Amino acid sequence: MWRTEICMGLASLAAACTAPSTTPRAIVDRYHGVEISDPYRWLEEDRPSTVAFKNALDATARRYLSALPGLPALEAKVAAAAHTRRILAPQPAGGRLFYVEADAAMSVPSVFVEDAGHPRKLLDGPQLHAAGERVHIRLWPTPDGRRVGVGITSTGGRRMRLTVIDAHSGRRLGDDIPDLVAGRSSVAWLDGGRSLAFVRFDVPDDVNAPLGEPKLIVRSPDGDERVVMTGPADTRLTIWTRTGHPGELVVARRSGDGRTSVWRVPDATASGSPQSLVAQGLGRSRYAGDLADKMIFATTVDAPQGQIISVTPATDGPPRTEVVIAPAQHPIDSWVGTGEMAAVVKDRIFVVYRRHTAWVIAIHDGAGRPTDSIELPTGTSMWTGLITDRTSNALYVSLSEFADPGTVYRIRPGQSRLTEWRGARPPYDPHAYVTELVSYPRPGQDPAPMFLSRRRDLTADGERPVLVYGYGWGGWSAAPWF
Repeated sequence: MWRTEICMGLASLAAACTAPSTTPRAIVDRYHGVEISDPYRWLEEDRPSTVAFKNALDATARRYLSALPGLPALEAKVAAAAHTRRILAPQPAGGRLFYVEADAAMSVPSVFVEDAGHPRKLLDGPQLHAAGERVHIRLWPTPDGRRVGVGITSTGGRRMRLTVIDAHSGRRLGDDIPDLVAGRSSVAWLDGGRSLAFVRFDVPDDVNAPLGEPKLIVRSPDGDERVVMTGPADTRLTIWTRTGHPGELVVARRSGDGRTSVWRVPDATASGSPQSLVAQGLGRSRYAGDLADKMIFATTVDAPQGQIISVTPATDGPPRTEVVIAPAQHPIDSWVGTGEMAAVVKDRIFVVYRRHTAWVIAIHDGAGRPTDSIELPTGTSMWTGLITDRTSNALYVSLSEFADPGTVYRIRPGQSRLTEWRGARPPYDPHAYVTELVSYPRPGQDPAPMFLSRRRDLTADGERPVLVYGYGWGGWSAAPWF
């Protein structure tokens, strides 16, 4: 079966196709009473037979591709595009903008800070790469913008250390904090940047071994550490500093079975203990900010489509929970990247919905009433969620598409449109390409939405070869990206 598919994919290879074959296995799961066959799942396992099969497929493809005319010229074009410099949406703090810049694949990122339109490099990605290290793309600046926390990993590794850098001089301050995990460890500054909260793991040396239990730790200015919360090894702890309450932590505690509870730590820098805000339920919850005394969350607990709730802490009883924005026809997007899918900006609530295959940013007043919306350009994917600038009340978001490695947009205070802040400059005109949303008929089912990208001057006459791609995971489906 695998050999047949490969030969069909490389039609002109025909009889010369020598790709290896492999054997399906009887792997069947039952979900909600329905049996799902997954005969090639074993090829996802990291074992010698899988590696050998992958290498054989790779060799077959390379033999075919090396004989194609014009391949060197095509490789040169692709390499030039891959080395295009791109920037992710900045993390604003204290009037400064902190951001990561790298090649289009984000393989060797560097860290920059920008003051009044003047960028400076804080960490050089190529130098770190030469030493076998890499910058993690998430940055954690202090609220005053004087310092920034940067995660540094070994190339290809998951163990991360957090280093703090002076934003003015570029010097590293104090000792690095070890045993964080890229993509799993959450970080938040407390008391305006005097104390630091982070999630540390017991990290096995074996990269294939599961992580140990997470520990939510608060480090004081003198380096003392206090464990605030722990969890089983399969628990994910995500933390935020509560808006307007610089000493208070907000914690989402998600267990391995997909159930989430929400907690607050009122006095995290002293002896404050976690207090329950939202009881555990199946789904995800993320903190979006505060409206007066109400804490706003985007959640899928008891609302698979997603909804916006407010939680009002009480000193003499349980917190009061209200639905601010009820579930809509289209779901709140679950992908957040380095930002959020809901954000409170002053007295407005911004929510990112996934409408079929496209995104829309809905704007609501403090009572949850819709006031406006922002349509994202057709054929784009959101590379970061909403990132809030608390100083200027602006929002930033990164978008990507097939021909554009990435453009950062800003939503200015009081406006309901995207304004380009910084874009990539590939060695061609991205506007020379167009992406359209089309429908593909399916017998007995609704038409399947598809994006069709092409050069703008190319006629879509049904005679052109196309590359078909699709991917999805965990309720998320891929949109066009570079």
